[in-house]
Amino acid sequence: MLVPHDSQVATCPLKRGNSNIDQQKRTLADLRKSEARFQAVFENVAVGITILSLDRHVLTVNPVTETIIGYTQAELQQMNPLDLMFVEDRSVDTELYQELIAGKPNSYVSELRYYRKDGSIY
Repeated sequence: MLVPHDSQVATCPLKRGNSNIDQQKRTLADLRKSEARFQAVFENVAVGITILSLDRHVLTVNPVTETIIGYTQAELQQMNPLDLMFVEDRSVDTELYQELIAGKPNSYVSELRYYRKDGSIY
């Protein structure tokens, strides 16, 4: 037990520890809410979204992407995304992607043509 000395108020370390635990719990709850919001948008948005690793492997795709391109997420995870890209668009995207990885822009938007599973281009 800590006793105040010379009119200074001391706090009990256990109380401070509980405060840290409470903050961690609030932070974790906020993180879970944020993840739930992201997941809801990801699954229900009207555009295709693909999340790639830094070395351009498909990590996940939303249902709209599967519908548009005709491949399942499992199939896309076994493919090189560049193989689906229209040949003339590859150099543009590769350049933008390399700049992104280097930290030059925070993001980029591009409209590229891709091959669907049935061979058509979109």
